[in-house]
Amino acid sequence: MDQAEPRLAPLRDAEMSAGQEALLGNTLTGRRENAALVMVRHADRYPSFIGFSEAILMKNALPALEREWVVVRTCHLCAGAYPLRQHTKLVKHFGASEDDVARILAGPDAAGLDDFHSALLRGVDEYLHDHVVGDSTWSILRRDLSDEQLIDYLLLIGWYATISSTYNSLRVPLNQGSAKR
Repeated sequence: MDQAEPRLAPLRDAEMSAGQEALLGNTLTGRRENAALVMVRHADRYPSFIGFSEAILMKNALPALEREWVVVRTCHLCAGAYPLRQHTKLVKHFGASEDDVARILAGPDAAGLDDFHSALLRGVDEYLHDHVVGDSTWSILRRDLSDEQLIDYLLLIGWYATISSTYNSLRVPLNQGSAKR
């Protein structure tokens, strides 16, 4: 991604309306992320954006580790530096090793992947490149995933492709440090 200046900079406290401040509310980490500080510029859209993001991520039927495998692969293929950084931390939090992360980034043909995890990654690749998950990949995923999990899998890929493209186009800067804004 081009590291030029943000097209829409994260709002500073002094720039925020009372409505934007209320929309941001308290955060789980005690700090406000740059992505939120950019997206809240569209105060009318922000609640829906956050609501859908939370539904797709936090209420996803996939196990947390596999969910994060999908997100990391999607963000990697979409050159989504901002969400990739965030979700590389999360995939490790949920149990992925450094070797697992290397396999996710390398893709479905990486050495050491079982059939399911290879298909999980291959489905991301196919979805993003062909706009459909192929039949052979689907049949492997179908063996281990429920209907709800398959739907959430597809929505997750599409959402993180959208997030990556949006943040890339807005040039949302990576979060620096852990200080509260």
